[in-house]
Amino acid sequence: MDLSQGKFIDVGGIRTRYFEAGTGPNVVLFHGGNFGSLDGADCAADWNLNFAGLSKSCHVVAIDKIGQGETDNPKTDDAYTMQSVTDHALGCLDALGLEDCHIIGHSRGAYLACRMTLENPARIASTIMVDT
Repeated sequence: MDLSQGKFIDVGGIRTRYFEAGTGPNVVLFHGGNFGSLDGADCAADWNLNFAGLSKSCHVVAIDKIGQGETDNPKTDDAYTMQSVTDHALGCLDALGLEDCHIIGHSRGAYLACRMTLENPARIASTIMVDT
């Protein structure tokens, strides 16, 4: 994954970074971590060892979750919630026009993938949770 190839979209007023490559079924990757990680390392680039391989047979998208990586922080203090993370992630799917998604979440991103599936099962083809 070439970090200089990140793209940005607006998701409900939140500038959001994502990486995208390949064609085929939609595979969306969500990294772990949470707001305010001390080292700031939790971001979509965590998928760099998987991204190129997946893009050979899939349309793969890796997204910086709200308040992490190069995605903006929530707009208000009371928006630092898991519901905000879930709403933002589902908003990313809307903004990118993604349906019938296979979502993969690592660690805290696995929790997000589970929540997304429970809240909007019609658009999720499958859910994979890694290292929960």
